[in-house]
Amino acid sequence: MTKFCLIGDSHLGALGAGIAAIDISAPDYETTFFSMHARNFPALQMKGRELEGATDELRREFAAFSGGRESIELDLYDAFVIVGQGLSIGHLVDLYRDYCCDSMPGPQRGRYLLSDACYISASERIIGSVNAMKIGRLIRSVTDKPITFVAAPNPGSGVPESEMPPEFPPFYTAVECGDAESIAMIFRAVCARIAKAKDVRIIPPIDEAAENGLFNRQEFSLLAERDAEGAPLSDRIGAMVHGNGRYGAMLARVVFDREAPL
Repeated sequence: MTKFCLIGDSHLGALGAGIAAIDISAPDYETTFFSMHARNFPALQMKGRELEGATDELRREFAAFSGGRESIELDLYDAFVIVGQGLSIGHLVDLYRDYCCDSMPGPQRGRYLLSDACYISASERIIGSVNAMKIGRLIRSVTDKPITFVAAPNPGSGVPESEMPPEFPPFYTAVECGDAESIAMIFRAVCARIAKAKDVRIIPPIDEAAENGLFNRQEFSLLAERDAEGAPLSDRIGAMVHGNGRYGAMLARVVFDREAPL
């Protein structure tokens, strides 16, 4: 039996639902989940061979969302899966506010034009600094057991662009300009480069759920399961950027190398 330690923010919910849906269980696998609010993950630290919160308050929060466990004893697990934690194509879309590159076919629209190599290098630096990678480095500092990183899903379609706050990355603009597929390709290239350099596995957003390079079909987001009419915009955006159990089932098959009908 392979014992998996799954560590993540709210995006861990979809994978958990997917694991239950396709019955990832004994005798092949044992899964243990650890979570806390995304803002607190940067305060994780190594204590001996355990990963724990830096304060009593964080350890209590960790326990509240992790079945009562205040720390992760790394030696108890055979493999680690780190979900979300800033590993998202949204960082590259945010970079697209001010920069584009040679392989993007759309109009420049005031963005600075970079070479593909420069854009990829900048993207790699950004993705390499997200919380997920920091957690991976902590784990790797004491063990060489396999680590899989799972990117957050692409947003689901369904919330009109006119309602989006200005700080939301320009996903709609990239689609409108015809640059969505190029950004998606760059994100995959960056994930592949980091995975090779760090000897880890990185799973980007699932292609089968895609409406285009930057959006998933609504049926694979939490928007499909929520009564969005009259709901606050923040709730609708929250549902939009999270995968549901259907997405999680597809994701689980990739994470655990299971092949089954969608």
